[in-house]
Amino acid sequence: MMIFFRKDNMYLVSCFIDNFGGLRNFSYEFSKGINNIFNDNGWGKTTFAVFIRVMLYGFENENVRKNISVYRERNRYMPWAGGDYGGRLTVHYNDRDYLIIRKFGKKESEDEIQVIDLDTNLIVKEFGNNPGAVMLGLDKESFIKTVFIGHKDIHFDMTERLSNMLSVENMMDDNCNYENAIKLINSRINALSPRRATGEISKLEKKICEISGRAAEIDKCNSAIQNYRQRIAKLNSETDECISTIRSLEDIQRKAIAAKNISDNSQEAVLLRAEYELAKNQFDCAKMVFVDRTGKDSGEKIPDEAAIKEIGLLQQKLSEMNEEAYESNKKNTHLSFVAVLVLAVAGVLMLVNSQIAPGYVLLALCAFFAGSCLVTYFSGRNRTGQEKKNECERNEITAKINDFYSAYYMPDEISEKSYPMLYNEIQADYNNYVYARDNLTRVEQKVKEIENNAGNSVHSTDSLYQVTEEIRLQNEKILKIKDELSEVSNALNLQLEHYNDMMTDTAVVSSYREELGCLRHKYYIFEKTKEYIGMAREAFNGKNVQPIYHKFAEYVADFDADLSKQLKIDANAEVLVDAEGQFRSLRLMSQGYQALISLCLRLAIIDVLYKEGTFIIMDDPLIELDSKNCVCGLKLLDRISAKHQIIYFTCEEIRCI
Repeated sequence: MMIFFRKDNMYLVSCFIDNFGGLRNFSYEFSKGINNIFNDNGWGKTTFAVFIRVMLYGFENENVRKNISVYRERNRYMPWAGGDYGGRLTVHYNDRDYLIIRKFGKKESEDEIQVIDLDTNLIVKEFGNNPGAVMLGLDKESFIKTVFIGHKDIHFDMTERLSNMLSVENMMDDNCNYENAIKLINSRINALSPRRATGEISKLEKKICEISGRAAEIDKCNSAIQNYRQRIAKLNSETDECISTIRSLEDIQRKAIAAKNISDNSQEAVLLRAEYELAKNQFDCAKMVFVDRTGKDSGEKIPDEAAIKEIGLLQQKLSEMNEEAYESNKKNTHLSFVAVLVLAVAGVLMLVNSQIAPGYVLLALCAFFAGSCLVTYFSGRNRTGQEKKNECERNEITAKINDFYSAYYMPDEISEKSYPMLYNEIQADYNNYVYARDNLTRVEQKVKEIENNAGNSVHSTDSLYQVTEEIRLQNEKILKIKDELSEVSNALNLQLEHYNDMMTDTAVVSSYREELGCLRHKYYIFEKTKEYIGMAREAFNGKNVQPIYHKFAEYVADFDADLSKQLKIDANAEVLVDAEGQFRSLRLMSQGYQALISLCLRLAIIDVLYKEGTFIIMDDPLIELDSKNCVCGLKLLDRISAKHQIIYFTCEEIRCI
């Protein structure tokens, strides 16, 4: 058998808690078999279980930076009522009883620990600060994954210490340790790897590929060098042409400047320049009048002569319509007055004649009333129809006039009464504008005639401005040619260096290929070595897992015989479930089954590691199981209590062993 196990029997004897969390001055005597600790929630069952672990191994999460209780276990179990933080734990180990005394401070460096051999009453220092690691042979992490079974963390995970205890690796020489060997092999495989950019093989392959590709690039590089040289020669030629052109233009410029100086110094030229400046200012002022009226720069809104005439005609028509409307109203008023007067006279006559015929009185009143209504109706009907027609036309004319004036005046300046004044202003400003424009055109024409006369004295088609501009353009062209010439020269130098490098590299490519062959052979050897070592380890571990599997299957069968046939354990002690013809991870099953199987696996590992028995701390491990499996679990725990000491915590009587 290649399993490493502890021959020493260990169990708990008693404990006394000074202050730990909510527990204070609490003592307990442990029996060798089952220890049922049954109490309600909040009593401190988990605190009691943690106390036993801390007495053996110390606190967890000591290196967490956040100094608050939710992160640091030490803070979480600080005494609620104050007092000494710690207690005593008596254990039986290697046929002797030992008393472990711990007093905890605010940090690990303030902790005090003593381990006393009760047979000699002497302090024993061989156990150090973690007596559990020496007595059980487990580090803190492995203790929590096996002997310390909490309901919140019942799942089993393999640790490095457990792997060593359950395999043949602990019997090998340290220099042949599997992990160290694999780590060394992986480092060499990674250093050589052709699949990593930093691997020696990858870098050498890339270098050889680049060099091999350069052989085909040599001709291209040679051709590029020739093209650059031809381009440099062409640019030098263009520079010479520009310099020659500038010299010719400068000669023309000197003659033009001399002629212009003669013209500028004449009395006529001086007067003409003054006249031009005056005409230009007058024109600008006349133009700006149309902009300034609106108080904003709305562009050149110079009216059109036809538009001004049209507005004048519209205003005239609007005035005529107003006069016609006034005359029509006046005429209708007179007619109505005459008609009413005639009817009144007729009515009076009838009243006078009523002495002869009394019925005429009523007839006269009716006739008077009917006549008045008819006169009012017909005069109003005719007047309303005509007014509507005139009003529509009048609104159209007013809208056109307002649109025209809104481009040159503010809205509060425009009204029908102001139309004549606005029209006169626009007409006057437009006339001033036309005069200023025509005057400026006349003066500009005279200036051009003098300039042409001065220019003609040098050349028939060239003016001084054109010559100066052409010289500037030629100088800019020379600067651009120089910049391009610098770029082409730099590119030529780079191509020459590249060409020399390619010629050098092609000479050493054969030696690189030989080196690549050696590196590939080394890489193959390392990969095969890793593969064979892994196969050997799996074979060894597979044999070592068999005793665990037999115990595991036995315990699972106590719950469900069929389920035990569907499970297997791999070389890493991970449980796999046969589901639909394929083995799947245990974590895919329900929480209840995960808890059941994890409990059985832990008990099997404890059985294999501690053949002489040990203590097992269980903090309500059956809480996830249904009533049927809970009964089976209690029976299993009762059966293994013949070999192991069970410290069992629960808050439900039905889950008591």
